Amino acid sequence: MNNHYDVIIIGGGLVGLFLAYILGKEDFKVALVERQSLQPVALSDGEFQTRVSAVNPGCKVVFEKQGLWSKIFDTGRVSSYEEMFVWDSLGKGKIHFECTKIAQPCLGYIIENAVIHNALLAVLSSVPNVELITATPNAIFLPNHQSLGVKLPGRAITTKLLVGADGARSWVREQAQIQAISWPYHHEALVTNVRIEESHLKTAWQCFLPEGPLALLPLADEHICSIVWSAGPQEIKRLQRMTEDQFNFEITNAFEGRLGKIQRVAGQTVLPLVMSHAKQYIKPRIALIGDAAHTIHPLAGQGVNLGFLDAIVLAENIIAGRKTKKDWGSYSELRDYERRRKSENWLMVIGMEVFKRLFESESMFFVGARSTGLKIIDNIDFLKNQFISYAAGLSAVRRPAT
Repeated sequence: MNNHYDVIIIGGGLVGLFLAYILGKEDFKVALVERQSLQPVALSDGEFQTRVSAVNPGCKVVFEKQGLWSKIFDTGRVSSYEEMFVWDSLGKGKIHFECTKIAQPCLGYIIENAVIHNALLAVLSSVPNVELITATPNAIFLPNHQSLGVKLPGRAITTKLLVGADGARSWVREQAQIQAISWPYHHEALVTNVRIEESHLKTAWQCFLPEGPLALLPLADEHICSIVWSAGPQEIKRLQRMTEDQFNFEITNAFEGRLGKIQRVAGQTVLPLVMSHAKQYIKPRIALIGDAAHTIHPLAGQGVNLGFLDAIVLAENIIAGRKTKKDWGSYSELRDYERRRKSENWLMVIGMEVFKRLFESESMFFVGARSTGLKIIDNIDFLKNQFISYAAGLSAVRRPAT
């Protein structure tokens, strides 16, 4: 058994699977290590998973280039959204985004995580040089200056580059002794699916309530949506204790009856929300991507997009390194990946923090200021379109490698 790989990826989430697929297609020998066996998720017609992602047009372009988009779209479980309404429940401020303003067919796509997961497993099955290893890693060791090793139960494997794609509590980040800046948002997110009386009209809706933002995201059925309700732990507990009728009344009232009666149609999941950002994305022979490198508040729906872009930029660096006969796992070669992604991700982290703090204040000064700000932006197409273009991720995928 050959235990040396060009790249070892720890973590079989969406971002880790995506990186494995890109590199595997380019004939790199890849080991992807995940604690649990990676199997397709069974999906039922007419029923939707509660965990979804908002995939922006920039990532859709990336998926198309990698031959992945058709595998996702052809499931019939993808919902585009062409407009977005945002408003402040305490003030009169509101803003309306439209895809036509940036000459795009939509602002983004709401996709069940399981659909993306299944598509990635399907395409990986045709890439023989990617090995999926079900194991819990024990330690990282250094056999020599040209490689790094990972100890697994009963086996040790080595590589030129170890990638941590193992989530917010990254084992790789901990083993590499990479510190992260972090602070709690003092929010949790209640996630579930609801049936709405009116059609969602391929529109995403977000209301800023005194307790936190409530987002309603359109799914492939025009009367079914995913919701992400962010609030303090006590408020989330209050929502969890409600009867179905109480919850349905509460959410219908929160949306001011804009979509008619709203009824919950799925179980609920509660997720803690924490901001974290690794002080370093790289060390010699180690790189972090996705939630291992950064986590942000879900109010802008950008988390998974940042992770996918991490994967594509790191893959570009690795592929370029091989073409130029350079050591793609060396610190000097990895620096380009860190430069390109760290500043962009940090900008998003700070932007979400400012946005959250602005909208969580109930002081009359802030309520008036943000209402005025929303009105101004809503009436200045240039500003609004710049915001849409950035959120759509199109500039990131068009930016050439440095």
